[in-house]
Amino acid sequence: MTLFDRMLLRLFSLLVLVNVCWTVLGVLGVPFVDNSSLSSGSSVIALWVDLGLMIVLSVRFLLYRLARRRPPSFVKDAGTGEIRIGYETVKEIAHRAAKQVRGVERLQTKISADQEGLVVLMDVRSLPAVDVTAMSEQIQELVMTAVRNYTSLAVSKVHVHIVAIAPEAVAK
Repeated sequence: MTLFDRMLLRLFSLLVLVNVCWTVLGVLGVPFVDNSSLSSGSSVIALWVDLGLMIVLSVRFLLYRLARRRPPSFVKDAGTGEIRIGYETVKEIAHRAAKQVRGVERLQTKISADQEGLVVLMDVRSLPAVDVTAMSEQIQELVMTAVRNYTSLAVSKVHVHIVAIAPEAVAK
């Protein structure tokens, strides 16, 4: 979510809060809510502006997820037609390749695309007493090779982030 979208969401939340408070105060019979401070013309204009903003912001956030979806598949053009390889398929291939490396306890895989090809991001939790640099390089090589061999898609980068090291097992 961009900074602009966050600001719009805060504005929308503020509008909803003000409208709810104004309605509750009107129901409770608070005197200043009963048009004593606003003339009828300006209150109608304020009502229409408020309603318009609420509708525009509501539609914006209802449609927000539709505009920001990642591609459900990667398309490769073959001589006889196109080949679509699902996002989850590529993610699973990369995940399985990385799990084969000694020292990987847990990992999360994210896939995106740039101009040169696929970008794979691996967040890895390592076992203790493992050379994380060598393990990371091996993950990069295996993931790049596996995705390329199984899908024929170009992999431009494999980023490995060692996010944690598993605690040592305590002997009983």
